[in-house]
Amino acid sequence: MLTAPLSSRDSHLLLCALLEHSNHHFLLDWVISNNDWSRLDLCCIDCNNDVEIVQIVEFKGDFIAMGLAPRRGFRSKLYTLSLAPQLGLQEIEVEWWATIGWPLRHFMVVCNGILHIVEDPLCFRTSSGVYKVYRLDMSTKPTTCVEVVNLENDTLFIGLDPRSSPFYCTSPGRWGGRSNCLYCAHYSQPCASPRLGDVVLVDENIFQGIGYWPFWVYPSMLYSDGQ
Repeated sequence: MLTAPLSSRDSHLLLCALLEHSNHHFLLDWVISNNDWSRLDLCCIDCNNDVEIVQIVEFKGDFIAMGLAPRRGFRSKLYTLSLAPQLGLQEIEVEWWATIGWPLRHFMVVCNGILHIVEDPLCFRTSSGVYKVYRLDMSTKPTTCVEVVNLENDTLFIGLDPRSSPFYCTSPGRWGGRSNCLYCAHYSQPCASPRLGDVVLVDENIFQGIGYWPFWVYPSMLYSDGQ
């Protein structure tokens, strides 16, 4: 992840790296144009349980990281990420993590100034499931969440590939899209758009022999505004 455009003096490049021939992860931070990297041992932040950082988003001026803890059933965890004075992670206690089924993959999406968590029931190649979206209230301790039953005039885009950053679109009807939907880049349904609460069915045979993970690319990543 780049924390700011390359032209910014405060731009950082963040990488989650796996030590060769091990399950030991590190978070690496490089300030653009500097010679050295900062390194954080991710095995030390959760009682000697290795954590893999799978997503980082900027939310209200802070960076929020999502990690997976393999030794704890691949459960998702949330952290606040600090870059200065040194690289660090502080776990965010979330009331609802212990109340939902596991294992499931989750995506963070900042939509209209609110941090959302999308629960993907198909990430482990199950044949069916229901997508759920939660709104996190980080003003409480522990952080609480409320299930979102209607996205109203918004639509979310998510993909299986970890390089695919989820994003949202307001008023998708302008280009023929549907509101209150999740457009999911999946193997068998690269343009599936289930409404919240709808069951998504997938032919399990479609997963056999596929060696790529489809993902979305938001136009502004490649083109200037207005082009």
